Amino acid sequence: MDAKAEKVALFRYGLIAPLVLESLPRGELTRRAQEIAARHYEIPHSERTSVSVDTLLDWALRYRNGGFEALAPQARQDRGQPRTITPQLADLIEC
Repeated sequence: MDAKAEKVALFRYGLIAPLVLESLPRGELTRRAQEIAARHYEIPHSERTSVSVDTLLDWALRYRNGGFEALAPQARQDRGQPRTITPQLADLIEC
């Protein structure tokens, strides 16, 4: 893990620690995630300042399943491939 990925993973862990350090009932887990999501943050390597409840719950699940390394940013699986224009659509545009 490079320094950038580690910094992001540490930030994410800092946010989800109250969600993963103890076993919480579903309602309490969601309530705590809502409290965390209500604040603004300086997110490393991002211009965003907030995190959604769904994102926090996703990070918590990733941490439980894969540990600290799972919190590092993942490369896009479709990297290098067009995401919005299919080859067929591109052919129609060229006509």
